[in-house]
Amino acid sequence: MSNSNTTTKTKLTVGFLVLAALAGVAVAAPADDFAAGRQLKRDLNLDKIPVINNPNHVPNFRAAVRQVELKYNVTVGSPAPRVPGESPANGGYLPLDPDSTWDIAYLAQVEIGTPPQTLTLNLDTGSSDLWVFSSDLSAADQANHDVFDYHKSTTWKPISGATFSVGYGDGSAASGGVGRDVVKLGGLTIPNQAVEIAQTQYKFAKGNNDGLVGLGYYTGRHGNKVSTGPEKTPVDNLIAQGTLPPGSQLFTSAFYSTRNPEKSFYTFGYIDEDLVAQSGQSLKWAPIDGSQGYWQFPSTTARVGGKAVTGIPSNQVAIADTGTSLALVHPAVAKALYAQIPDVVTDRDGFYHFPNSSISKLPKFEVAVGPNLWTIQPEDLAYLWDDADQLWVGGVQALNDGLSIFGDSFLKSVYAVWDRGNNRLGLVSKIQKTQNFDRNDQ
Repeated sequence: MSNSNTTTKTKLTVGFLVLAALAGVAVAAPADDFAAGRQLKRDLNLDKIPVINNPNHVPNFRAAVRQVELKYNVTVGSPAPRVPGESPANGGYLPLDPDSTWDIAYLAQVEIGTPPQTLTLNLDTGSSDLWVFSSDLSAADQANHDVFDYHKSTTWKPISGATFSVGYGDGSAASGGVGRDVVKLGGLTIPNQAVEIAQTQYKFAKGNNDGLVGLGYYTGRHGNKVSTGPEKTPVDNLIAQGTLPPGSQLFTSAFYSTRNPEKSFYTFGYIDEDLVAQSGQSLKWAPIDGSQGYWQFPSTTARVGGKAVTGIPSNQVAIADTGTSLALVHPAVAKALYAQIPDVVTDRDGFYHFPNSSISKLPKFEVAVGPNLWTIQPEDLAYLWDDADQLWVGGVQALNDGLSIFGDSFLKSVYAVWDRGNNRLGLVSKIQKTQNFDRNDQ
């Protein structure tokens, strides 16, 4: 979420040759992927962190697109060429609408300080900062938010000279000081965690979250935006401090649509064995290259209706990102998918739409995470019903920058194990039995 992303596209391909070699090799795994976490769960009485479906989140396709473009410095869609002097088809991008709640659909409660103060935060694998609304903000900025009052925490320790600044390219930003304090996440206690306290903000206040917990990678070079140097993420600290022993150095995510009754959740330190068992599958793993701070892996194949897609570069990489709503894929993949959906409409910006009559004819669509293919459930191929055009906006769109980004439109179809200790991502399929296409219940 930083402006310092102008070289992201180039950097993300660094190290791909190593990843490509790993992709065809089975990742070494413990004899029992669950044993260490099972023991830790018993010893520390760990439980799931319920994920709160943001009550005021209204899907906003243009905001979702613009958010990911600013976050990764990429271009979504395939805009048609324009006559010189002609305005863009969409009238030009405006700054993100604050009332879109920053495209944040999933939130979780985190405790900070002593005694603990509870904030509702966005857990984001696509970033590495832990920043929160603080009591130093103006009364207007604090309205409708829980804020962290570090003055009331007996364990708060400021980091001398440290500041932070995060923001989007449209000018929305938060900045302030940095200190260390106790953070509690899913029953795990993290002492001396770097916490960035927003003392000024611009255009974040109308969102529904009180800040963000970055679950990306800390590499020493890449990580958060603390001025005195990158600080460890909560997960990296849990590992460094010995709280998560080998075999349990992971977290997991299970996302469900707001249209369905199941409850979304995270776990830290252990895998939900019941959900894996319900899938009828064993976990399949992909090697992760975290050298640029992201959960990055090769994604060189895809299938539509059982047929392999051609035209995907041999060096195609993807990022799994809980902080992105859409699934963004190589243009050849998007083209192949929508070629199999009847009556598709492509707008001037290269975005795909289809009528309600096409719902019953959506093909099976699979994308690669490392060496394995995973199905995106039909419900998530339809992101949003557009009343004005009487069309569904596709939950999968084209991305033109040598990169794919698998956000919630992908993650809702899987149970994901983010294994930081072994630098791998484990998945099992989680396709919901009932697919909901109620246009009035998004």
